Amino acid sequence: MKKYSVLGNTLYYDPRTTLFSLYEIPEERLKGVPTVARDEKENSIRPTSYTFCIDVSDACNLRCDYCFNQSKQGRVVDSKAAIEYLERMFTVFPNGEKYFVDMPGKGEPLLALKQILEIAEWCHAKQDEINKEVLPQFVCNGTLLAKDIATILQKHGILFGVSLDGNLAVHDKHRKDALGKPTYSLILSNVKAIEHREYVGCAATLTKDVFPLLEAIDDLSPIFNTLSFRPARGAFGFDEEAEKLWEKEYDLLAKRLVQNADAGETGLFLRLMNGEDYFGRFLCRAFNNIRVVSRCDASIARFALDIDGLVYPCPALTTFPGAALNISEPIESLECKSDKCYLCDFYPICGGECPAVHAHFADSESPNCLFRKHLILLSAFIAEYAYVHNLAFAKEVSSFVDEKMKRSRADPRLAEYMSANPHLSFTEAKKNFDQLERRY
Repeated sequence: MKKYSVLGNTLYYDPRTTLFSLYEIPEERLKGVPTVARDEKENSIRPTSYTFCIDVSDACNLRCDYCFNQSKQGRVVDSKAAIEYLERMFTVFPNGEKYFVDMPGKGEPLLALKQILEIAEWCHAKQDEINKEVLPQFVCNGTLLAKDIATILQKHGILFGVSLDGNLAVHDKHRKDALGKPTYSLILSNVKAIEHREYVGCAATLTKDVFPLLEAIDDLSPIFNTLSFRPARGAFGFDEEAEKLWEKEYDLLAKRLVQNADAGETGLFLRLMNGEDYFGRFLCRAFNNIRVVSRCDASIARFALDIDGLVYPCPALTTFPGAALNISEPIESLECKSDKCYLCDFYPICGGECPAVHAHFADSESPNCLFRKHLILLSAFIAEYAYVHNLAFAKEVSSFVDEKMKRSRADPRLAEYMSANPHLSFTEAKKNFDQLERRY
């Protein structure tokens, strides 16, 4: 077994079985444990849900200095073209138990509100047709999210989140409006006015500007039930110096989580594990011993329509023209092309480098790679610690992960409700059911 120092403690890891432990496991006890196969990718991937992304706008009301899209043309998607794409994708992938229609953009989605509502209306009609959930969603910058707009979105069953840059100082340094004015306070004021803000998550971007992570989490936790911190890609992402500083910030967060595990407090765990947080992803995998054969679902169960009309494996790759797909032909899963990734001890936990990041670093080790390894070790230590020192707490967190994973599957309780109310359309039944379950 290999040994790592994590938060001043020793963590043991066996790469053959991908087992972590606070104690060294004798070799004879490992002989009966199955090793993790890495060569059965195609037979291992069985999507239960699909996400069809649509770039709805490259117009924006902000002037962020690090924006990846410096060639905005003020365009919004044509609803007819977007719906034709969706019809095509549902024809190619008809066997999902659930579908998500994600509407990001290379600008601000809410500048395409009319198109978003038209696409959402189509989603409702489609789910009535196929009797499966088709859920419209997007993340916006929050500046246009006035209370009446949020009410319209929630009445139309549209899930939405808000993007920030972590804390006030860093956010306002980069994310200013067209007049150069800061936007952090406006965004939080808008979110606080939303009637059902318990459903609104925060997507925070980590860049080279390192801020006190725990302070930001403490500031945002009373406002958002879901926090997702993710590093920026490409030239706007980490350099080696920033990565090391972020490791220290996450060490502080991990120490807080260990204290919470001792106290049986799940709040911060669930807030990070509920969405798409980078650390939360590995916490989920650690508590439930989840291993992966792919980094993500790009070109497997996720596809993106660019505003130019081409289809890509995911929104992050729409800036790489060579990555466009021909949907009429068989689609290959998007694998990490780096042998260094594939041979890494942590590959079954990580899944490899994002192609959008890999393109910037070629075969060198990216700061994001070093960051992921650090988070994997932290999450493994926290999970092992919890199972040893507070088993009831660990089981509670594990049950939450099980429940989260069910979100990609058809809900049998919804099916029962529909059977009991055959006079309702699928959309009507789902709306009533979600109100009973305090979901939408």
